Amino acid sequence: KRTFHFFKVLKRLVDVGGCEQTDWRLRFITSRLHRKHRKVMNLPRLAKYYAELRITDELEHVSRFLRKMLPRYTSHQLALTAHAFGIAKLQDKDMMSRIARLIAPQLNEVTPLELVRLAQALASTEVCHYTLLSQISAQVQVRVQQAGNAGNAASGEVIPGSCPDFAQLMDLGDAFAQLKFQDYSFFEMVSLQAQTLLLEGLPGPTPPTLAKLCQSMTRLKVHDIRLFEVILAHVGEHWYDYPATSLAQIGSALSPVMPRGEVEDLYRKMFNQIRQDRDTLTCRGVAAAACFMAEVDHKGQFVPGFFQALAQRLMGLKDETRECYDVARVTEIFSRRCPEDHALFSTLCRHLHRHLGFFEPVDFVRFTRGLAAAEYRDERVTHALPKWAQKRHKEFSPHDWDAFVTSLSKLGASDVRQSQLREMGPPVPSEPATFSGGQMAERAQSAS
Repeated sequence: KRTFHFFKVLKRLVDVGGCEQTDWRLRFITSRLHRKHRKVMNLPRLAKYYAELRITDELEHVSRFLRKMLPRYTSHQLALTAHAFGIAKLQDKDMMSRIARLIAPQLNEVTPLELVRLAQALASTEVCHYTLLSQISAQVQVRVQQAGNAGNAASGEVIPGSCPDFAQLMDLGDAFAQLKFQDYSFFEMVSLQAQTLLLEGLPGPTPPTLAKLCQSMTRLKVHDIRLFEVILAHVGEHWYDYPATSLAQIGSALSPVMPRGEVEDLYRKMFNQIRQDRDTLTCRGVAAAACFMAEVDHKGQFVPGFFQALAQRLMGLKDETRECYDVARVTEIFSRRCPEDHALFSTLCRHLHRHLGFFEPVDFVRFTRGLAAAEYRDERVTHALPKWAQKRHKEFSPHDWDAFVTSLSKLGASDVRQSQLREMGPPVPSEPATFSGGQMAERAQSAS
């Protein structure tokens, strides 16, 4: 078989949704194609097929030959290569830095979609190349400004299709937020665009894109109160057009920032709409709604029965095995509302295991603290949490490690395991932290 035959087969597999990586027929095809990697001309396209089919071992093998060919590729091929690594979430810092160095002088040739894919590839692979991100941001701002000037002057300076649309700008902002890239000029431009489009009733903003904008700006601590007021006013007028997930995301992002007294009626309307459409919520939607509830409804009296509706929806998603969400924060929130619900915390413990590889220290502390406050116990969780935490114990602060081990003791961890964790981590802090929940915090609380 010739190379194009293999490309047709891989493309057909991608079009039908892929297959298991261990399928013997797919392994047979890739074993024959493996010998031809050196001779393939369109390696970026092959890398994209491998990434979409999740064949990371073959993608790593292809990268050996990609490195040598990168200087000869066009800007579109370089963007496609980065996109492939982003789809596979394969962190290759050398490859991404080479692509960034080669594509930076050619950013004016790249399409808006490829600019977005470049930023998303850096975010997916967790490669914080802030130089390239700043150049992408500057390129986007120049194109938006040129499009605005061309629209005002009715001139033909702008190439059609060269300016990103509103959804692409939101995708860029989301990638910047994932990489903690705080670009005030970019978000000022996006804010002005969003306000203009919303106030004048022009097409562009949609509920999902507005939710993504709010989340990106709050994650980066870019608090544009005027924009948030405009978005909430639009939600109040067109609440029937907003899906429950978008309402939950907007509420969880803006409720910590906006003054509560002025928007209580709107919050109540949003809660009622989320409760009515709770069957459409995914795991991430439930997490966003729970964070919204925790910020606004501290005593469970603002919207009675709302947390029971969320718990019921989460129980309906107990067989969900792929979607990742903030399970640690959800556990901590529900431990204060319904600590006696064994079925709910059994579902959360079931969801925990697929998240442990991505947990940060604050997530370990939140989950153990939340589960310790509940009545449910799971020995598998008590065994898995310290096993994964000890791999990253150097990332913990003394207060976080103290709180984590103290909560594990309440979950029934053995004294031997606790002493091992104490010896492995930093020493017990001499002064209690405000929200640590560790030994020193307990002693201070008992003394007071």
